[in-house]
Amino acid sequence: MLISSFVAGCIPLTTKLSQSNLSFLTAVSAGLLISTSLAVIIPEGVETLYNSSRSETSTDLETDHQLEEHAVVGLCLLIGFAVMFVIDQFSAMHVHPSQSSAANANFDKRNSIELDAMLKASRKTSDAVAASTSTDNNTINMPEETNTSEHQPIQHLTTPTVGLVVHAAADGIALGASVSDPQLSMVVFFAIMLHKAPSAFALTTVLLSEGLSRIHVRQHLLMFSLSAPAGALLTYLFLQFFSDAMDFVNVEYWTGALLLFSGGTFLYVAMHTIQESQHDNGSKTKRIGCILLGMVIPFVLNLNHSH
Repeated sequence: MLISSFVAGCIPLTTKLSQSNLSFLTAVSAGLLISTSLAVIIPEGVETLYNSSRSETSTDLETDHQLEEHAVVGLCLLIGFAVMFVIDQFSAMHVHPSQSSAANANFDKRNSIELDAMLKASRKTSDAVAASTSTDNNTINMPEETNTSEHQPIQHLTTPTVGLVVHAAADGIALGASVSDPQLSMVVFFAIMLHKAPSAFALTTVLLSEGLSRIHVRQHLLMFSLSAPAGALLTYLFLQFFSDAMDFVNVEYWTGALLLFSGGTFLYVAMHTIQESQHDNGSKTKRIGCILLGMVIPFVLNLNHSH
């Protein structure tokens, strides 16, 4: 998982993929997240949560547990959704509109200057002195603009990175919580692997476009790649520790709660991904087909588990 995410994130550092292929891959991952959360993780979390109280024999106690578990199901889903919502909103608030627009304007102006310089160099005109003067003026103005476009975005890159790291850690929590069921773990692992690749690719692309050096991009990418395996390992160790060291702790109960929390994060990221895919210039029919394809894959993989 770590290696595949890091390799996928390094692709923009070495080569370029077509925007249409990337948008279709993102659409598949969005459908995959929706189906994984609604058809796999949330039902499994609910079932695990309710199974944890079936040892109770008293009808009154069983009714009390059911009422409590109904509230826990909604609370865990809401917390997972709210955590990703707050991170996303904080990221949007952290980048002030005036600074963002100024950085974009400087970036566009710098590209315009470079394009004008290339066109002037290719044209064979008699006004060589005027072209040289224009090029010199542009060269003088570029360092100040470049510094502005490099430093402002870097100050605001930590929050988007933290958002992706938290989501990846939630993926790891889902994987670690499902380790007791090998088939469920396979479905969750497949879903995580399929949507982490475009996430890592997108993270690297954004960081490069904002002016970070390749060394800093790799550092952010490594942090993102480590978060899911670390979340899975810590969740597994946490559950194993409490199951072995404390008999009074209901590990099955907390496993279900963690699955539902991760399902809430999956739902928010899927919703956010679908909204972003609406702005793509690719074929709408193909995008819808890719989303539906992503929805079918986890459901088919989970059919045998349901039986």
